[in-house]
Amino acid sequence: MDYIDNAYIRRAGLHLERFKDKGQNQFNFRCPVCGDSHKSKSKARGWIYENKGKAWAHCFNCSYAQPFDKFLKQFFPNIYSEYRIEKFGKKSEDKPSYTFKKPIFEKKFKEDLSIPSLDTLDDDHPAVLYVRSRQIPEDKFNLLFHTNGFKAFINTIVPDKFPDTKKDDARLIIPFYSMDGELTYIQGRSYEADTEMRYITIRILEVDKLYGLERIDVEDDIIVVEGPIDSLFIDNALAMAGSSISHIEGLPKDKIIFAFDREPRNKEIIQMMERYVDRGYRVAVLPPIVEGKDINEWVINGVDPVEIREDIINNSYSGLKCKMMINEWRKI
Repeated sequence: MDYIDNAYIRRAGLHLERFKDKGQNQFNFRCPVCGDSHKSKSKARGWIYENKGKAWAHCFNCSYAQPFDKFLKQFFPNIYSEYRIEKFGKKSEDKPSYTFKKPIFEKKFKEDLSIPSLDTLDDDHPAVLYVRSRQIPEDKFNLLFHTNGFKAFINTIVPDKFPDTKKDDARLIIPFYSMDGELTYIQGRSYEADTEMRYITIRILEVDKLYGLERIDVEDDIIVVEGPIDSLFIDNALAMAGSSISHIEGLPKDKIIFAFDREPRNKEIIQMMERYVDRGYRVAVLPPIVEGKDINEWVINGVDPVEIREDIINNSYSGLKCKMMINEWRKI
């Protein structure tokens, strides 16, 4: 946190209830978003603190979390205008842009799968209509496939995996590859919402079940989410697909951020978050972005995927700091 941020935090503090300098670049006040408490005027659960060299505003009551400059712009626009000039020497605000270096990958197994990818199907095909209803980006259609008979298709890859193919169904096919492009798993997602076996995953190789490895840029932050479909919305993302992985071989640990579904009341998710903190990874502790528990739901509800990725990175923590954030987050 530089001296300009520090000075403008103190200026904003003149207008914040119960503002106190707690030392070590930590400032406490009553949250202007939620008001902290209508019953008790003594409660002050809003904080501005330093996180990775940047000033960050966070409320431990309503889980509001934004960089200090956005907090200042939202609540004190006049002060923010002066802050921009002193901080950057200009009045115009340049929106930060994210540049993703897309790795070159040749899908070695596209022809071997013997089924069509969605980018080759007609616009009115049921599989295409389904993924469009999920708002999956069209530039990802070539990563998804369709089969009219899942069991029969799997038998072409793993002979006699399903001896009885009389009761078969159409499914969206999501192939998993290694970093070298080897087929490792095949996941079939049912188009029917009420089916008992919504996902069926078939192992091809004895490796960790990770989706998206063949498209990862190891020089950029790598977001690890729960589901393959969620990962398709975020640049440079992996999906664990229901598995628990102790570590990810071949990828730099300091680049990895685990971003679980936003379910603070789910004990299993809390335990997994804490487990990965203990393993030395960064974990995202996401404030309420919009209604919904996962990335696909946020996109459907109008959130820009670029903003989701930025929120994940900006709200990622490690060590004791992360444990503290998780402990407050679970009370939401």
